[in-house]
Amino acid sequence: MTKQARNTGKQARRNSKQQRAPRNELPGDSLQVPRAPFKRKAWAPLTDAQASLANAVNVYPITFVEGEFGTGKTFVPTATAADRLIEDNEHRFVLTRPAVGAGEELGFFPGELEDKVLPWAQPVIDILNERLGTSFVEYLLKTGRIEIAPLGMLRGRTFSNCTVLLDEAQNTTPKQMKMFLSRIGEGTSMIVDGDLKQTDITGPSGLADAVKRFKSHPQFGYVRFGIDDIVRSGIAKEVCLGYADEPRERDAPVTNPVPDFFNYSAQPLGNA
Repeated sequence: MTKQARNTGKQARRNSKQQRAPRNELPGDSLQVPRAPFKRKAWAPLTDAQASLANAVNVYPITFVEGEFGTGKTFVPTATAADRLIEDNEHRFVLTRPAVGAGEELGFFPGELEDKVLPWAQPVIDILNERLGTSFVEYLLKTGRIEIAPLGMLRGRTFSNCTVLLDEAQNTTPKQMKMFLSRIGEGTSMIVDGDLKQTDITGPSGLADAVKRFKSHPQFGYVRFGIDDIVRSGIAKEVCLGYADEPRERDAPVTNPVPDFFNYSAQPLGNA
């Protein structure tokens, strides 16, 4: 073989290697899986009501929680869902709420559906980012393991092996609440939270109606947060007191009795 032929062969092999993508390189449209933070801050309930809610979410297929703002009634189920997303690669988290709130409906916001739902989902996304890391949350959103959907789009669906949070449930109608609760499938935990003092609809509230129907049912959890359970800030508690209709004693948290699933000393509270 001549020297020129050998050089030509070497050049051809070099060109071939350059054209092949490195083995560890993903195609441009592939999703790279970010790792959830190794050292996530452990969270623990700050009040007896939060402890009762954390237990109830792990025991009952459906848990109702209602009470004052700033008490952690949204944080606790969201943080629990974040832990489940880490522990079970097949588990999903679904966030929904009625398209009503503070006088603004989804149609008010410009853009596609995703653009419209993200503003009201941001408080929950913030909690997930804190628990899982922003890049991992973005990955879970893209792969569908975290889903954000308006309540009106859930009709006909069945949720299995997931945690479903219905936020701002005071703004549902009884008909909407019945539709939502009937979506539950096997291996699913539903949490329904809201504040009946912040209702933006006229007519009966689906949350109030459901609490009345199921509050004492042995297969449903129920937790109530009072003014003394506010943990957002001291001034937030004063705001709540300032808008109270009349002075009152502490609203005792209420839940069906559940076993203690966590490593903290607070015991679950009985019916009150």
